[in-house]
Amino acid sequence: MDPSAHQGQDQKDSARKDSVREDSPEREFRRLARERASEQNLVRMRSVLSVHGALRTGLRMGSIAPSDRLEESVLVRKYSVSRNAVRAALRLLVEEGVVSRAPRAGTVILCGLADVRIDNGVAWARAEDADHELVTTESRWIPSTPVTRTMLGTDSAQVHCTEMVDLLDGRPSLLYTRFCLAPGTERPSVSGGRDGSFETLFAQTYGTRIGSIDCWVEAKGADERAAAQLGVAPGTALLVKSRQIWGEDGVPREYSVTHYLASRVALTTVLEGASTHAPTVVPRVRFERGGPAAPTGPAEQGPPAHRRSVLDVHSELRAAIRGGLFRVDEQLVEDDLAREFSTSRNTVRAALAQLVDEGLIRRDRRHGTVVVVPIAELTIDNAMGWSPEDTGRHRTESISAATIPTPPIVGERLGTDCPTVSVGHFLSRRDGRPFVIYIRYSEPVEHPRPLTNETRVDFDDLFRHSYGVSLDRIETSVHAVRAGDRAAGLLGVAPGTLLLLKERLLVGEDGRAREFSHSYYVAAGVVLSTRRSASAQARAVRSAA
Repeated sequence: MDPSAHQGQDQKDSARKDSVREDSPEREFRRLARERASEQNLVRMRSVLSVHGALRTGLRMGSIAPSDRLEESVLVRKYSVSRNAVRAALRLLVEEGVVSRAPRAGTVILCGLADVRIDNGVAWARAEDADHELVTTESRWIPSTPVTRTMLGTDSAQVHCTEMVDLLDGRPSLLYTRFCLAPGTERPSVSGGRDGSFETLFAQTYGTRIGSIDCWVEAKGADERAAAQLGVAPGTALLVKSRQIWGEDGVPREYSVTHYLASRVALTTVLEGASTHAPTVVPRVRFERGGPAAPTGPAEQGPPAHRRSVLDVHSELRAAIRGGLFRVDEQLVEDDLAREFSTSRNTVRAALAQLVDEGLIRRDRRHGTVVVVPIAELTIDNAMGWSPEDTGRHRTESISAATIPTPPIVGERLGTDCPTVSVGHFLSRRDGRPFVIYIRYSEPVEHPRPLTNETRVDFDDLFRHSYGVSLDRIETSVHAVRAGDRAAGLLGVAPGTLLLLKERLLVGEDGRAREFSHSYYVAAGVVLSTRRSASAQARAVRSAA
């Protein structure tokens, strides 16, 4: 080969290398520009609910520590949202009493969210002996009501009522009211390990082990008496858990109502072996009218005292609406309610005023007091979000769908290191009225799982078809929160209205989390229940009853 040809080739190679070196800054610029363009194709979310829900999840899980500072610029970057959305979400947390904001101090977390098992025997999931102190404020016999008679499976004219305040680190954290019959008055209260095992004490008291624990979760504002007991302002958000404990013999032994400060607690449940094909079906509790049997109890019970707590009467009136004792368009008479619920007309009037504020009843001189809206009972351990027989009552519309950089909390819950996730915002209507805002996250797929009301296909089949595995576990946590402007507009309520926030994780049989979601319901019209029996014997007894 001609040496001059070699020389010419070397000169070309040298020129190419020089060109690459000279073009390196330009090529790097083009690479960054492509990446930036790619990022710009990912929608910067404007959803206040996305940030708000993620922050509450992070506080519940401990991913966000009470000592952490929530800086706007950091949150904007982490959650790929606008600064306005971050500010609005932080304002909601301020209204809920979770954080405080000041010009010099910045945004400071006031306290973490305790993650409490819904069907726990004790009020707290991880109670340390030194942390909790139960103070009994009242212990007395009171007249039974349609609700307490149904929940305790009795026609007795009296039930025993114990009211307590739980002090956490010396500060009031919850109000606890327990109803039982004579044997239950001897059961010691349990606040931590020093008090003994709840299960053991239950068995010793009733002569039977726990068969099942059924719970109903709601949200409400504190009345003046509850606010004074808890050391908070009236109207402060409370997360309310009603609980019915059954023995293995199929007999309900205790009924209780616990009011938690919503700024300090989220309630959680986990269902293993989840399936909607053959769920454990427990008939909804239905309350019936009819007075108690003639008093036959021991004389030492003494004359029953009338109930003075507006909070308790309000809870029972809500339970009566939910359980069908009071139906839509039915008129409620104060004198009748005072007699049925063994309280004064003033207490009934105050409880009814709360139901008016919640939009469940209407009061005017011409029509009196009338129930206008039912309370929907939704089973927490149902992946569909509502009972199969109610599917036709729901219609869901898509608000938005996008691919976004994976928010840290969402990535942690999904257990993914994928740089992006798909997020869909939906509004579901029940009987034509706005019912729930649903936000769903998943790893990007070509065809996201269809919603159950878009098809006749069973939820489990949809899940299996979408992800190639069957649904195995459902993890659910419930919070009480306030509606911001956007959520209020979608749900047709006033800003600041109490909402129930349900966060849910769906896990396949392969152990991989497939979907993570936040659902926002108007609290006044919804109760979330976990109702399943842990005992085959109890199930058999109850189904035969």
